[in-house]
Formats: sequence, structure tokens, C-alpha cells
Amino acid sequence: MESMKSIFQLPTNSTEFIPHRETMLLVDELLQYGEGKIRGTAKITRDNPFLDESGAVGQNCLVEIMAQTVAAGNGYDCMLRGDTLKTGFLVGVNDFSFYEDVRIGDELTITTKEESSFGDFSFVEGSINAGSRLIAKGNLKLYEIKGAPEKTADWKPPEEGDGTAEGRAIPVNDKTPFFKAISRSSINFHINDDKEQVTSDFCFKDNFPGFKGHFPQFPILPGVIMMETIMVLAETLCRKELKIINISKAKFSRQSYPGDLLSGEVSITSRGNLRQINAKLTCNGRPVSSLILEAASK
Repeated sequence: MESMKSIFQLPTNSTEFIPHRETMLLVDELLQYGEGKIRGTAKITRDNPFLDESGAVGQNCLVEIMAQTVAAGNGYDCMLRGDTLKTGFLVGVNDFSFYEDVRIGDELTITTKEESSFGDFSFVEGSINAGSRLIAKGNLKLYEIKGAPEKTADWKPPEEGDGTAEGRAIPVNDKTPFFKAISRSSINFHINDDKEQVTSDFCFKDNFPGFKGHFPQFPILPGVIMMETIMVLAETLCRKELKIINISKAKFSRQSYPGDLLSGEVSITSRGNLRQINAKLTCNGRPVSSLILEAASK
């Protein structure tokens, strides 16, 4: 009988091993899996939804690319063992630094290594290169379940009227397709009198582009979109485009689904051209995600 390794020879298309599709499929090929190391590739094309008008890709996209590379490697391992494919979730980011811009046409090589694991959780360090250029490096915390995802046990369907309240929306930010869709999903936008804090609610409907392919038949708001939502709020508060230098810590503690009403809060402390951003997203008063990062004005 032909071995599974010969059937799934590397390199091969990442779609064999991960559930991501359409808008949210960002990794092209799995190159290597073994001895705790995973390598993959991603080419930046014009249809990347994180792309701005200048042809540069937002830094948060690189976090998702690294997470999908790990998912592809773990899916490959499941195939080799004849086990049920898993669905992976990004639950944490630590000390993730960005060094150079990524643009249309760049071919990225992603290398990750598992540092430790505990039950269904794994802790991974990784780097992203474009040729010899180091683009980014950092640490991820991932959670995996066997099979397709399910709604969390404590999730409640939105009450009638949730997400439909009339209130001031964030001025449309069309820097990227995702920024535009996020700002159009906002309500109850408010900047505090001291100009150091901004709040807004968000209701992402079924047709929101971040749900396309994440995941097929079971839409869940990606962690990277939560980070992009924070950046939309931060740029609205600063009235400037921002470039992330380092994500000190990000935590994703709860899944979010179409129709949920998310409340965002961002505060910023400025030091010259640098800004420290502290942010959180909640749903019905319960934490969904939190983020501490450093960014610079473009």
C-alpha cells in the first residue's frame, strides 16, 4: 500500500491541510514538516484584503500568515497519522516585531518551531522572510480541536435589535478593503474629551468579508480581524495612518460570530512619533480580546 508520505509529498498546496478558503486563505504551500519545525510560503497578490493603495500589506496580516502555516503543518501531521483533521484557533500573540514592509509580489517564507505544548495548546516561535530580508518574528499561542468548530457553550444568540441601533459610525477608512468594511460595521462611535480614548460598537453581519472562508459553513470572526478593528479605532483617534512596530501581547479569549455586538475601547499614550495602544473588545460585557502594541505614524 502506498504510504501517506508518498501521497502527500512536500511541497504541496496548503489547502490540503487547512480549512481556510476564499478571502481568509493566505498561505500557499507547505514546504517542510518535521522535528517540530514547519515551513511554508505565501505570495502577496493584488487580491490580498490587507493591501493598501500603495501596495503594502498591513502588519497584522503577517501574524495570520504565520498562524496558518502552523495549521498547515499540523494538518499534514494529522493526514500522515490517518487522524481527524483539526481546526486551529489563534489565542495569543507575544512579542511579535515587524522590521520591513511587505508589498505586492513579495514571496514570503515562513518558518515556525514548537517550543512547548500543553493539552490542546501549543506555543510556537517563528519568523517570516522575503528572500534574505527578515520581515517579522514573534511568538504565537494556538488552540486546536478535532473536527469542525462548534459554538462555545456560553454563547447566546443576539437579542432582537442587537447591532441595529442607530448611532454615529466611524468615518469610513478605506485604506484597505478590511478597514473599509470594519468602519462601515461600526455604531455608537465616541471620542473622549481628552482625545486619548475612543470607543465604538461593531456588528459584523453574515456578508462581512472576514467571515469568507473562516470557516466554510461555520463563520467565526478571525483574531486578525479583531486586531484590524483595534487599528481602525486607533487611526480614527490619531487621525493618522499607523504602522505597527511590535505587538507586545494579544489575547483572544472568546469566539465571535455573525451578528454579535462587539464593544471596542482603545486608549493611546504618545511618546514622540511612537504610540502605545491598549485595547479590548467585549461582547455582552465579557472579554473577547485584548491587545497591547506599539505603533508609529507613517
